[in-house]
Amino acid sequence: MSFHLRSKRQPLTLNKKVFVTFLTVTVFLTGLNVFFDGVVSSVVSSGMANIPKLDAGYQTKKSLIKETAVLKERILELELYSLNNIVLDSENRELRRLLNDTNIEVEGVLSRVLSDGGKFPYGTIQISQKADRRHIVGRKVFATQNSLLGEIVESGKYGAMVKLISSPENITNVLVGSEDRLTQVDLRGVGNGNMVIEVARGVDIRLGDPVVAFGVESALVGYVGDIESSPTNAAQLIRVVSPLNISTVRFVYVR
Repeated sequence: MSFHLRSKRQPLTLNKKVFVTFLTVTVFLTGLNVFFDGVVSSVVSSGMANIPKLDAGYQTKKSLIKETAVLKERILELELYSLNNIVLDSENRELRRLLNDTNIEVEGVLSRVLSDGGKFPYGTIQISQKADRRHIVGRKVFATQNSLLGEIVESGKYGAMVKLISSPENITNVLVGSEDRLTQVDLRGVGNGNMVIEVARGVDIRLGDPVVAFGVESALVGYVGDIESSPTNAAQLIRVVSPLNISTVRFVYVR
């Protein structure tokens, strides 16, 4: 039987290993530095000196990123401001045209359009009104060029509803032509600002003829934009075009 004596040499702890490794590396680098006449210390010093520069570069980059974000936000604000000015300028021009029209010097109420003709119910628009001065049902609504848009059909708490002349199946009595060619007919709305008239083929109606509302002095409805006629048909179809783009009208006059 053999017995092994326990070694009295204790294993190195982690801290001792780290210390020994550090000491070894230090001695090694010192030797290299002496051997190469200070080259190692020069390299280490140069690297340490560059650390503040790297940090400064990082801080500069962060600052530039922040400044760029601020500039982008400012540019967006200026673009929105410019667009807003364009809209206001356009509205001011429309108001000047509406208020300076000599044909509408009679008493009336100026209102802002709150919705376009594409909103429900189809063929109507909503306009503003004062709480203490609501629009009266049946009053006519006009835009620039003294163009007749429609009629107030409902007056509520938050605004009034205008039924457009061009609303589907809406019938308006009008005069077509000029001077000795005036013809009184019914105009029918077909939606989206379009209107038609059906008259006998022999009636003298020409392209460009004005169409005005009967009984409403000088109230323009539109112009003859197209005429469909066939030898086999006793009637001719007259397409009337509104002088206005309903979707761009922002102010109206009620009287």
